[in-house]
Amino acid sequence: MYGVAPALGAEINDRLARFAKAHPRNALAQFHYAMSLWKGQPAAPADLRPVEALLRRAVALDRSFAKGFLQLGILLSDQQRYSEAIQELRSATRLEPDLAQAHYRLSQAYQRTGQKALAAK
Repeated sequence: MYGVAPALGAEINDRLARFAKAHPRNALAQFHYAMSLWKGQPAAPADLRPVEALLRRAVALDRSFAKGFLQLGILLSDQQRYSEAIQELRSATRLEPDLAQAHYRLSQAYQRTGQKALAAK
């Protein structure tokens, strides 16, 4: 889905949008539409609020969705919203302890908020 030809990217986004709208209680539908909006374009969208809203909806629908929490944490970190990111990344590491990227991103967020002891864990 990511890294496809630009001509296909718009079509994929449209289909995922329709699918997410048709299945508003499906966490994976919300997640994949969010990821398509965020990562499926040659340039990141200027307004990330729809992406954040879709990711928040995905994790609200499935509180065990570690990869959803991870991507939400990454999105928040990328916006320098580290305190919020820490909450989401902690959820990801709690749900899936072997998710290395979540541990790495959590450590970075701790570093950026001056919590060096927690970052070293």
